[in-house]
Amino acid sequence: MGSRTPAIARRYRWYLLLVVLLGLAVSGKVQARRLKSTLDDLTTCSFADAFAGCDKVLGNCFPGDAMVTTPSGAKKMSLLKVGDKVLTDITQEGDMVFEEVYMFGHKDPTPVVNFVRVDTSHNATLRLTPDHFVPVKRAKGGGRLREIPASQVKVGDTILVHVTDDDGMHGGVGKQSLRESRVTRVELTADQGLFNPYTMSGNIVVDNVVASCHSSSFLDSAMNMLGIHIPQGYQVVFAPIRATYRLLGAKNFHGIEYVIDRVADFVNGDRAPTGSGSSTIAAAGLAGWRHQSL
Repeated sequence: MGSRTPAIARRYRWYLLLVVLLGLAVSGKVQARRLKSTLDDLTTCSFADAFAGCDKVLGNCFPGDAMVTTPSGAKKMSLLKVGDKVLTDITQEGDMVFEEVYMFGHKDPTPVVNFVRVDTSHNATLRLTPDHFVPVKRAKGGGRLREIPASQVKVGDTILVHVTDDDGMHGGVGKQSLRESRVTRVELTADQGLFNPYTMSGNIVVDNVVASCHSSSFLDSAMNMLGIHIPQGYQVVFAPIRATYRLLGAKNFHGIEYVIDRVADFVNGDRAPTGSGSSTIAAAGLAGWRHQSL
């Protein structure tokens, strides 16, 4: 009997952790619904405001028609779902690295907002909201890539793009690689949809440009005070969520998201789905922690 006690205790600790996560998620989802109704009344940024750090852009994401690369080919961001594998990196040997999408910070096809459009010398174009991070090597004083908000990218900076070398080798398919590409233009453009998929590594290749999955959020001030780089900080914050996803798998994880949405609908007095896509345990849970700290 004594030998079974530690095993039983460990099992119930996992159950307790899951219950806590679900509780935070429901609390966060309720607050997110209420926050969204407020945000819907805000206007999007003007060109000047967005590049000055405007906080009226709804969400921190990519547009719905942005393209990602999957093992079976290109796919629209709006068609992605949890469990899909997307390109996140390419090794020096030319091997493409695919990782599963384990959650969405936003998944809403309806809003039309301002995105920062970054054009490159390799004719690749990345569109993302101003506070979304992208790895950049600065034109002046930058010796290495570092994630910065899209609103801070400048002409002459360098970003990484996915290219195919047309060398007639590799079975008729050129070698895949990531190359540094100079930013030739930065401007604001209006597009539809807000989609923010998260991968295990925190990176994702969108429209053939390497971007971060992370963006500014409510923990930014605390991370800045502690000297923590924001994308790395949120990657650590989401570690328990990635562990939960690995434990449950995509199908069961999606089922938990659905339960969270429905409970939050009931608490908010909504009797019908909102149609904005299911939230994630992580996004909702973080919103819950923010609510508890206010």
